Amino acid sequence: MSTLKEIRVFGKPGCSYCDKAKTLLGKTGLAFTYIDVTKYPEAKKFVVDSWLGMGKEPTVPLIDVDKVLVGGYKELEAYISAL
Repeated sequence: MSTLKEIRVFGKPGCSYCDKAKTLLGKTGLAFTYIDVTKYPEAKKFVVDSWLGMGKEPTVPLIDVDKVLVGGYKELEAYISAL
């Protein structure tokens, strides 16, 4: 697999797709940082602004790789498949 500098998963407790994203990354052995948007208002604002910037409804998870937005869980699956 390609060397990735930083993967961030923005999510919240009780989110099944957030859990799936963390599990998928764990299975692939890719290191990531999980950021709970319920604890960090600036992270929540980042998620909302990022999704709106992509013309989509703000949801979690939001995943970025090396500060480039990948999207949600389904986009993460496709991204990892392409590595």
